[in-house]
Amino acid sequence: MLVTTRALTRDDARAGRIALRGGADALTYGDLWRRADAVRLASAAWPGGGGGTPFAALVSDDSPHAVATFLGLNAAGWAVGVLDRAWSPDEVRGALAQLAPAAFVSPVGPPPGDGAAWSDAGHLGAGWRAWTRGGTPGTAPAPSPDDTFYVGFTSGTSGRPKAFARSHRSWWESFARFTEAAPPPAGTVIVPGPLSSSHFLFGALHGLHEGATVHLGALASAMAPGADEPPGAAYVVPTMLAALCERTASPGERVPAVFYCAGARLEAAVRGRVRERFPAATVVEYYGASELSFVTLRRDGDATPAGSVGSPFPGVELSVRDGAGNPVPPGTTGTIHVRSPLVFQGYRGVPPEGAAAPAVDGWLTVGDRGRVDEAGHVWVDGRGSALIITGGTNVQPEEVEEVVAAAPGVAACVVVGIPDPARGEVVCACVVPAPGALPDRKALRAHVAARLAPAKRPRRWVHWTRPVPLTRSGKVDRAAVAAALAGADAPPDVR
Repeated sequence: MLVTTRALTRDDARAGRIALRGGADALTYGDLWRRADAVRLASAAWPGGGGGTPFAALVSDDSPHAVATFLGLNAAGWAVGVLDRAWSPDEVRGALAQLAPAAFVSPVGPPPGDGAAWSDAGHLGAGWRAWTRGGTPGTAPAPSPDDTFYVGFTSGTSGRPKAFARSHRSWWESFARFTEAAPPPAGTVIVPGPLSSSHFLFGALHGLHEGATVHLGALASAMAPGADEPPGAAYVVPTMLAALCERTASPGERVPAVFYCAGARLEAAVRGRVRERFPAATVVEYYGASELSFVTLRRDGDATPAGSVGSPFPGVELSVRDGAGNPVPPGTTGTIHVRSPLVFQGYRGVPPEGAAAPAVDGWLTVGDRGRVDEAGHVWVDGRGSALIITGGTNVQPEEVEEVVAAAPGVAACVVVGIPDPARGEVVCACVVPAPGALPDRKALRAHVAARLAPAKRPRRWVHWTRPVPLTRSGKVDRAAVAAALAGADAPPDVR
């Protein structure tokens, strides 16, 4: 039950099949096993940092060799924190401070900071090199299912990021239950986002677990005519689906049979555009969190009510509770708590502000608000970290975004809280106009007035015509939006 077990199985029948493709590189399953085994042998005797599971930092360039190196370290018993090649030196230092690794593995150079603290451990092949520090050289302990194999980073990567740890068993169980609930179709598995995002790393490893060919790179290149294998599934975030619907299709391009979508709420307007543009494709949306893993699942055609994120994922128990921790009746809004074998092990380093909070009876919450109806359908009103508090009222930006995005002439909307001396914050809606449309403030106000309580209605409307800032994983970067609104070149208000 190790994450490496099926991905690195020596199977002569599939040894020549392409396992990973990215850019000009491709690794067959035989190549993957040999490359990972070379890393396993090299890393098995590195200093482990003081007993127990040793931790390594891997700077990912989102290539096939990055995945092979990750799996090789796992096979040697290392838990791997995945850093992004695009991060700044300060961001890398922040992640390293949380991870406290005994090894640093990178295709781009040594770790930033005090070079004297690190020893060059040599080349690992394919342009990769390792540095180690601390501990006594020796053989790392053989990994077991309940050992940590992965540490991811969320909520920004400068300063002190949130570093969450996952066990082999939690992802093995996730693989099995995901395959049961939403079986991947035949064909290439497309992973178009950075492997530093757990959503995309999961997609790559799940594809290898199932014996598929995994395409690392842009959706457009995997959908192009003439590819070796038709696309079967693509792991996406909502902004990717929205962009795919807006682009001009290439003649003869092939569309994935399934889009696995996560990372943020998939607005009804985007879901509708996907259905119109790609009628043969199915969208499988899942709600979860880095600490919670899968929580709910929704798939086209399963009779999920509009606005719901679906029903609990197989094996997941869900409870909605009030501020005192007591379960609330069906249909009542409260804080979502989860209990399942898929949840994380805990944080590496200093737990962040707003860390996942376990309840006294073993349930876990990340502070998300929502409700469950009598039939078990789940609504998520918003993520705890994005909460806007205006005049003492809590407003979830996702709820406001869904309403505004459905207004005529609006292509998309980003809602943030902006400082206000009287109310603490006020709701600001950044409106992305549909092509050829010119949003009108009076019409927008009338639209939301019929659908939202007064405290939730935007008090400022911004005409957003520049690209919406995104994180590396493709999610809307609300902090960057708020910073742009406060800058000297802030976009104009809607007239």
